[in-house]
Amino acid sequence: DVHDLVVHPDTIGARMRHISLDDPDRLNLRHMEGQVHYAKNSSGFSNWLLMTDSSRIQGDIRLSYDDTKDYASFIDRVALDLRLRDSRISFHDGNVFLASIPDLPVLEIDLDAQGTLDSFLIRSLNFRHNAITQAQMSGSMQHLRAAQGPDIVLDITNWKSHSSEIRSVLDVFGRQDDWPETLDSLGAFRLSGIYRGNARKMGFEGDLASEMGSLQTESQWRIDTTANARHELSGAFRFNGLRSDLLFPGQQLGAMDGGLVADVQLNAQGIPEGSVQAALKKLHWNGTDFSGIHVDGVFKEENFTGSLQVDDSLV
Repeated sequence: DVHDLVVHPDTIGARMRHISLDDPDRLNLRHMEGQVHYAKNSSGFSNWLLMTDSSRIQGDIRLSYDDTKDYASFIDRVALDLRLRDSRISFHDGNVFLASIPDLPVLEIDLDAQGTLDSFLIRSLNFRHNAITQAQMSGSMQHLRAAQGPDIVLDITNWKSHSSEIRSVLDVFGRQDDWPETLDSLGAFRLSGIYRGNARKMGFEGDLASEMGSLQTESQWRIDTTANARHELSGAFRFNGLRSDLLFPGQQLGAMDGGLVADVQLNAQGIPEGSVQAALKKLHWNGTDFSGIHVDGVFKEENFTGSLQVDDSLV
């Protein structure tokens, strides 16, 4: 159902009131409407609404280019301007066009973004999976076709979720081994800060508040994709009321306040091995609070070699 068709020498425009396509074996397009235009240097939809059995996408989409021939180099030469609002996106629909798209949870999304796919700026992104997982952020994505995957920067204003949901998403991608078992105990958490990374190297500077206590960090995580993977973690960490088994698996030392600098690798069991320097203001262990603890040494195979100093009258 197309109305108000307008044809100019360099532009075609029309108002679509209803388009549907029923294909049980592929994508059931229940309804699409909007103002569409096509020109020499741009095309797109205004007040666009698309509905399938599991998705609802609405907003404005504009594509800009020097010439229609630029579609042949879409990733580099066609600029997108996306403004989606109150949209509900099912990644299952994406499998109709690209079988490799993971079947991720349905997301409710508000998005304001622009740029080519190889240099994409996210002015704002709000997404909600359910009452547990919600996030507000901005960021960018560059070098989409790089061997190490795209370089992504996220300025996370607030991200709340649960460790079990993060693991379930990694399971979909087949990357569950990238999530150390010790982090399962994070439980519900809130995260804010700056993330920079790709498929091989990640960095984060920000704050984490969880059921295991609070943590502030400026750290890097390097992912080894070889058969004998040994992921590396380095950086500075400051914590308040943090349960020690998050940083030192198997070491039941209780909650602690203080900071540390670490340069470690995680072995196949997720146990850290490497150098650690720590200054703990407080450590709760076996019903007693200790203070003024200084650690400098090396962890290997769940053993520690180095120095330990405790400035406390109880010791």
